[in-house]
Amino acid sequence: MTQTDERAMVAAADKVAADAKTAAKAAQDLAAAVDKSMKAADLVWEYYVTVTQALTVALAPSTQRLPVAAAKAELGDLVQVHPWGRPTIGGVTLGSLVLQSTGFVSSKGVVDVSYALPTLAVAGQLSMPIRLRGFRPPAA
Repeated sequence: MTQTDERAMVAAADKVAADAKTAAKAAQDLAAAVDKSMKAADLVWEYYVTVTQALTVALAPSTQRLPVAAAKAELGDLVQVHPWGRPTIGGVTLGSLVLQSTGFVSSKGVVDVSYALPTLAVAGQLSMPIRLRGFRPPAA
């Protein structure tokens, strides 16, 4: 039977806990910095688009990209992506489908929206209206 020194296990657990605390603090600091930037930024543009995608039976969600023309978008703008209306499949309105997405300005006048749709066991054409809001941080 193998014996293990409990002190070594406790020391290893303490190190893992300290590393997790450091990582959590870094994530909290990043979230606070983003929040501060968003609050200091001015809303400078807003666009409404509809994500349209053919759906088939899928085993796992897949990430898609949608480039959106946004004439007022500048590099460095912060982008928020919000639902704008209810999604539909073949004219049937859905009530609980959520589009998980992020957006960023890839070049002047173009917003890249990355999104993932949940797995659906249905075939059809999905239309999901979204609103893109662009905030411009103050010049440094």
